Amino acid sequence: MAIVHQGSARSALRIDDNLVTGTLPSYTLVDLFAGFDWSKYSVELFATNVFDKRNQLSRSVSCSICTNVHIVPGRPRTLGIRVGTKF
Repeated sequence: MAIVHQGSARSALRIDDNLVTGTLPSYTLVDLFAGFDWSKYSVELFATNVFDKRNQLSRSVSCSICTNVHIVPGRPRTLGIRVGTKF
């Protein structure tokens, strides 16, 4: 199990730029995983971003006179299984 929290942060270093792009909201992500390991094989079930929190990694604008803010989202909820073998 992994829990990651990030508090809110400014999206730009300069105050003028930050007025256009705004602040990044805080978020908390939860990842779960469980697995079994046999002598020759291994299996792991995992889930990342379990509660599907729509976190924002960054915000920016395309040019110095644009006001259209581009948001880079974090990874969505991911469910999966890993299977391995040892040679």
